[in-house]
Amino acid sequence: MGKRFRLDNYSAQYNKVSGLQNLKVCFIAGTFGQGGAERQLYYMLCTLLSQGANATVCCLTKDEFWEKEIRALGIPVIWVGKQSNRMLRLFNIVRCVHSIRPDILQSAHFYTNLYATIAGRILQIAATGRIFGMLNLKLPRFIAGNSRSGIENAQKLGMPDRKLFFLPNVIDIGLFALTLKKTSSRVVLLAAGRLVEQKRLDKFIRLLANLKTTSPVKVTGLIAGDGPLLASLKEKCRLAGLTGEELQFLGKMKNMAPVYDEADVFILTSDWEGTPNVVMEAMASGLPVVATNVGGINDLISNGENGYLIEKDNEEALFKKTYQLIHNSALRDSLGTKAREFIRQHHALEILLHYLKQLYGRAIQSRTWFR
Repeated sequence: MGKRFRLDNYSAQYNKVSGLQNLKVCFIAGTFGQGGAERQLYYMLCTLLSQGANATVCCLTKDEFWEKEIRALGIPVIWVGKQSNRMLRLFNIVRCVHSIRPDILQSAHFYTNLYATIAGRILQIAATGRIFGMLNLKLPRFIAGNSRSGIENAQKLGMPDRKLFFLPNVIDIGLFALTLKKTSSRVVLLAAGRLVEQKRLDKFIRLLANLKTTSPVKVTGLIAGDGPLLASLKEKCRLAGLTGEELQFLGKMKNMAPVYDEADVFILTSDWEGTPNVVMEAMASGLPVVATNVGGINDLISNGENGYLIEKDNEEALFKKTYQLIHNSALRDSLGTKAREFIRQHHALEILLHYLKQLYGRAIQSRTWFR
């Protein structure tokens, strides 16, 4: 029979969570690379620090982009990925977490769910994780999903509602300004993300090539990001007849705000996504977005109200909606203004505190009975 968790201890911990002050949270991260999940981890750490909580991050990698930013906050970062053997990594993680003795153990990536869950159960710590895979889905005491569609998929796989929690992605909206574009003889389309097959930037190239021959308004494109398909995509540009002035590859950008300012319309052509930071940032910058209706995109965009959704294989619809925006600056301004307001209300950094209080409170409550 399970060991009962003392209710007076739970009450003290829950009161701690209600304000987060002095709450000890340990994150297990898979990487500090320059990605969306890592940015969300950074935002959570900033929110916890602002409330007087104590945070530590154990990471499988080191010397990557976000490590420097996290250390600059004064947060301890511990490298636990020296060994390639998973059992030895788990041993290091358990030893590390045991020395920290946190109230909450949280996985920052889907593939670290098992490490966080096993360490949490061994040490009797409330563990939470992200949705991915059956073991990663079943074992954590709590699963935090950043999209409604992700939560629904977990429910279809048999996850009980009591173990699921919606934790939306957020952005610091103050970093992105709403700048209504002046009427110009040129319209700039922007795509951003890793140059990998998932992003289907070949569709973006074909879109620009079609607009070049059909639009009376001059249209140019920007692609921000790097990845293994750079050479292949540049060759596709050449074959499509696009010059370096008509489509520029910007590479990886540390600060995207000036890029959003330069653009008029944001295009997302991915075959699958979660809840992309770049879409939220583009919306916060007042850009109308035309995006494939995949993953959690429809959590952000209401078709025809603050942007446009298209089916991922419908390149004709992608062309038509983009063409409509190119030739209607008032429509671009209207959709862009509504897009920014939506992000301000539902995905601004300030709302994260509310969700973290609920998540951590429920996670600690789930320890009332140890199994």
